[in-house]
Amino acid sequence: MFTLTQEELDAIKLSLRVSTLAMAASLPFGIAIAMVLTRTRFYGRMLLNALVLLPLVLPPVVTGYVLLLLFGRQGPIGRFLDEQLGIVYATDAKSDPKVKVLDTFPESTHAPILYPIAITASSTNKEAPSFLTYLKTASAQSVFEAQGFKVLLNY
Repeated sequence: MFTLTQEELDAIKLSLRVSTLAMAASLPFGIAIAMVLTRTRFYGRMLLNALVLLPLVLPPVVTGYVLLLLFGRQGPIGRFLDEQLGIVYATDAKSDPKVKVLDTFPESTHAPILYPIAITASSTNKEAPSFLTYLKTASAQSVFEAQGFKVLLNY
């Protein structure tokens, strides 16, 4: 019997989620176009029908290439999305009221993001020890937590 790793299960879950959302988003448009094509006669109907059927008759590589041209960073749709959407850390999103969080990555899909701090032997900054001491205080920890960080101390 074969078993899947947690990473493989996460990838399958993500694929199912994305495909379900894509289907749900495109379904109303597909039904509307199907109704227009089957119930009306208009100039350009054959062209619209050809555009709808084109992805079904083209090899997947060609369809993928066209999608890459459209949705790539330099493509018309990709350029717009690149200017409007992005992936940011939750702490960065929290600091800007214009950022709208659409979704989050499950913690199981990536390693924790850690920001270690230490004073090195070659440090010449005389303020470093007092700054490190301050970072360990409840006051400093509350500032970090207010910005969405989890404070982990090992000292």
